[in-house]
Amino acid sequence: MTHWPIQREWKLRLPDGSEKHVGTQDLAAQEVLILKGPAGIGKTTELRSLLETDKELGREIRSLRMAAHCSSNDSLLSRLATLIQGATSTTVISLDALDEAIAFLPAAVLPLEEFIRGPLKETGAVLRIACRSAVWPPPLETAIRDAYGLGTPKDNSPSVPTADLQPLSDNDILVAAVAEGLDSNAFEKAIKKTGTQTLALHPVTLRLLVKEFGSSGSLPTSRATLFDSGVNRLIEERDERRDIGLTHESLRMAQ
Repeated sequence: MTHWPIQREWKLRLPDGSEKHVGTQDLAAQEVLILKGPAGIGKTTELRSLLETDKELGREIRSLRMAAHCSSNDSLLSRLATLIQGATSTTVISLDALDEAIAFLPAAVLPLEEFIRGPLKETGAVLRIACRSAVWPPPLETAIRDAYGLGTPKDNSPSVPTADLQPLSDNDILVAAVAEGLDSNAFEKAIKKTGTQTLALHPVTLRLLVKEFGSSGSLPTSRATLFDSGVNRLIEERDERRDIGLTHESLRMAQ
């Protein structure tokens, strides 16, 4: 999979009511951080980049993709206990794809809240936790605030530093097209002609557009046709889903 030389932007919202737009590397300044965004916007990729920055700062990285350990509450608690063992204030605990964990185990919030208020609080480890915006569970925010002693936020501000990953910019889209060896001007015209600008704002669907344009030199005028031709490839190729066994075949069998 081609790496796109794009610097993603986040909207960082702090409990004191301040907001600013920052790059992924800038987020390393936060001791605790919730990373949000809609599905397919690139949270996992950017979390990995953030952890690389944390590593360069001398921090020990411990990562967990939560959905892989959600057969039961006990299973999740056991894995979290192993993850935190021996951790210190210079350890980074990275919990990715909370939304997928909740989909597998709706009660996953309870053992995670227990983990945050107990072992995580005791170690004072740095925390990064990623989740789709629409399914973020508010009780976790309260648990994190209490564990890190963050105090009461200002009106309409998050209790915990929260970064929302922003959609790709027009320039990002052109950079991605060039990285894939495409004529960026022709690709831009095709997107506008087919009304797929919204799809181009997210890396997952942009990659679908890039592949379709690269193979045929055009884009389908029907979104149904576009998704029909690309959905199986997306399921099979997304590294983070393949890592936890969510292939096309496993999804079909689960239906």
